[in-house]
Amino acid sequence: MSAADAIAITDRLRALQETPGLPPRLAANCAALASRLAEPVRIGLFGLPGAGKLALLDALCGSALAPLAPLPTLELGFGAAASVEAMLPDGTLLRQAGLPTPDMLARGPAFLRLAAPVPGLRGRRYLLVACEADPREFAAALAWAAPRVDIALWCARGWSGVDAQSWGAAPDSLCNHAALVLSPQGEEAGDWHGAEGFEAVLPPDPARIARHLDDTAAEAASHDMAAAEWMLQRHGSASASAPAAMPRPEPTPDIAEPLRDSVAAPPEVPPEARAELGRLFQYLRGAAADLAEALPCASLDDAACAQLLERLGTVFDSLTARTQDLDRAQDSWPELSDMVFEAQDMALLLRMEGGPGQASDAARLLLQLRQDIEVRLAA
Repeated sequence: MSAADAIAITDRLRALQETPGLPPRLAANCAALASRLAEPVRIGLFGLPGAGKLALLDALCGSALAPLAPLPTLELGFGAAASVEAMLPDGTLLRQAGLPTPDMLARGPAFLRLAAPVPGLRGRRYLLVACEADPREFAAALAWAAPRVDIALWCARGWSGVDAQSWGAAPDSLCNHAALVLSPQGEEAGDWHGAEGFEAVLPPDPARIARHLDDTAAEAASHDMAAAEWMLQRHGSASASAPAAMPRPEPTPDIAEPLRDSVAAPPEVPPEARAELGRLFQYLRGAAADLAEALPCASLDDAACAQLLERLGTVFDSLTARTQDLDRAQDSWPELSDMVFEAQDMALLLRMEGGPGQASDAARLLLQLRQDIEVRLAA
């Protein structure tokens, strides 16, 4: 996604948002998407004291904060001139030009917000969370940071029990795009084995980490762009050059016809792949049963619809993550990952639109996936 594409989509979203008589839910979705597309990518740096968070921050964006350590939790973004805003424990705000001074730091600020004219900060905003090595404090800090972060980096010198316990308290939303940055010594010693909730394990190589951040941000932006295009076209705001609209699934058993085509006349599944698909099928069956028990169809008022769509979104996210680990199943069924990703994207769009029909469509989408896997297992 180019900057010009993002600006064009954002302008169209804001124009749609101002349409007279637009339903409040749709207007709120337009505002949320426009905000995500216009704002910098938010990157969180976490880890125990001494894990190298400040040094990594300096290396990634070209700042010069490490010599000022120790620093409290801070936010760093691009600005035309260097400036700092400090919040003291009593709520008092201090503002000044430049970087934090010793006098300011001597007052024990609880939070710093910094801006700097550093090219490496364009399009990015960093949140560095400073916390003592106390899992209970980390649980509160991670819960606070989760809605403020798009991509998480957990810095560690080795995957200790305290690391595992502290990161284990992270909300699911923080784990969706998270990487473990491990010191070379820890990586060579294999100290990262057993680490869970991460997409990747990376050495403290700024160039490699920057590529990971760029790739992750580009993937997330593509989902936002697809959601925006789909919303704009459905509500009559497509540009002449826009791609064809993503079809809204009809409330019939044929909502996933492309998915059905991919499993027509399936070949025989090898035993190893069958075992992996069997575990995936059991997960889907259990998830569907839990949803049916928690939210019976008769209770689908607006609040229940929103709850169902959110829970279905969690199921699709988990399904996508589980599918990535099914090496044998993907070898025998190469379309499996694309099929699940397509379903996850459709579920996201349905959740954004909201309503009883969308909740019903998302539930049918889950059922269709289950049926497709069942057909493959029966081969």
